Amino acid sequence: MSAMAVYGFKMQAHAQDSLIIVLTGASGVGKTTLVETLAQEVSPPPLCLHFDSIGIPTVQEMLTTYGSTRMWQKAMTEAWIERLVREYHHAPLIIFEGQTDIEFIEAAFSALRFSRYKIILVSCTTETRKQRLVELRQQPELANPEMEAWSQYLSKQAEIKGLPELNTTRMSMSELIVWFKNFIRQELESTASTSIAQSLAL
Repeated sequence: MSAMAVYGFKMQAHAQDSLIIVLTGASGVGKTTLVETLAQEVSPPPLCLHFDSIGIPTVQEMLTTYGSTRMWQKAMTEAWIERLVREYHHAPLIIFEGQTDIEFIEAAFSALRFSRYKIILVSCTTETRKQRLVELRQQPELANPEMEAWSQYLSKQAEIKGLPELNTTRMSMSELIVWFKNFIRQELESTASTSIAQSLAL
């Protein structure tokens, strides 16, 4: 059953029934919390998957096997995207979150000739991210210049590509969920192949 049918629309079968939404962003911006909360707020719940669930090897292990941390990230992104497309095609709505280069995401989907996906950059101010990493997550080692540079790199990528950016700095969780639900609704409406039969049940 397609995403449109499950989430309140009637439409004909589509070759790419799943809608995949990928959230990327630096550590501490709120990706995981947002996805976990969304899974409880949307009915039926989307399939939510996390990049880090595969386990993160040490830097030395990445260097030994892949030559660089960037090539490890590229390889894991390709593996994840292929898994989303080939193994979870039964799920009408898939939300995948993790830290990865936007270029890697786009290239992986392109290689599989899969087009029903959207990328959202999740961000926040440097001060907010540091506070979350140090005080809430107890991971001060991640509040470093490298993470700041990574955050700025992703923001620049998203800006150049015209991707939506969800800034979590001043939004409450309820506001973030409303934003996300509206985004899902708009994406499903924009890809409808037949007229909308009823409102989206979000």
